[in-house]
Amino acid sequence: MNRTRATTRHCCRSALFIFNASISSPSRTVLIQPISHNGKTVKVFNEKKLNPISKNPVGYKVIAPPAQLLMADQASLVRKRARFAEHHIWVTRYKDDDLWALGKWTNQSMIEKDGVADYAARNDNVRGEDLVVWATYGLTHNPRVEDYPVMPADAITVALKPADFFDRNPALDVPPSTQAVNKSVLVPVNGVSNREEHEVCCR
Repeated sequence: MNRTRATTRHCCRSALFIFNASISSPSRTVLIQPISHNGKTVKVFNEKKLNPISKNPVGYKVIAPPAQLLMADQASLVRKRARFAEHHIWVTRYKDDDLWALGKWTNQSMIEKDGVADYAARNDNVRGEDLVVWATYGLTHNPRVEDYPVMPADAITVALKPADFFDRNPALDVPPSTQAVNKSVLVPVNGVSNREEHEVCCR
């Protein structure tokens, strides 16, 4: 997303911005480095199916927090056993036996084998094929006093968000809450509760 300065002729508040979509349609394995500070996002889409409203390919957007890649040196045992952490997103062609992003024997190995790095090394054709998107976001632990003597859990969330996938908000047909279970109501205003006001106005 790029911000474009607007003149008073266009907008008195200078709040105009323009989305620039750079569509990449690689034919081989994809490796994606950290998402930059300018709001760049990653979408996976189907070129063969267009959204009837936007005319854009239907797809999903990867929603992930800022995350640092593995800091261990390439010669270290940690790095050799964690090649999956060298990129945030790997896109490979689907194969039935590609099951272990970290390799099958992560903790007992001297080097990651039969993991996502090896799957990517095949450099298979991925355009127009069934894909696997391997999201490998993680946290770099910077110790705090609060981590002692028992370190609490740290959480990170990665999600897929529909992007031009539906023709409208898919939550429109979700029935409204009746508050039948918790019986909650709005705070009364001038002595009239929300329920009483609703009954008066809607008879």
